[in-house]
Parts: sequence; structure tokens; C-alpha cells
Amino acid sequence: MRGILIGFALGVACLQQQAELPGVAVICALVRMFGSACAIAFYLPRFRAASLITAALIVGFGYAA
Repeated sequence: MRGILIGFALGVACLQQQAELPGVAVICALVRMFGSACAIAFYLPRFRAASLITAALIVGFGYAA
């Protein structure tokens, strides 16, 4: 749970470091990456923690956008 919250906070912090908001292409790429991270978490249990933290980072980035 802490890892997911830290990932979300890192996603928000990554966006705040940028000078401008991301474009539509970046948002579409983030949606695809989120889907991939969720699929990896579901099908490969060994990588579940890392992929869920990555998914949380992507959600935090998108939330801040």
C-alpha cells in the first residue's frame, strides 16, 4: 500500500517538474503503459509489486495533468 502511494506521489511530482502540460500523444502513451502494467501485474505475479507501483506512478501523472 505504501509503495502505491509513493508511486502516485512520484507521478504527481514528475508532472510538476515539467514546464508545460503533456500533449494528447503523451496521455495516450500513458494509457497504453497503464494497461501494460496492469496486464503484467495480472499475468506475471513475480513482477506484481513493481508493475503496480508503475501503474500508480502513471495514474498520479495523469491525475496531476
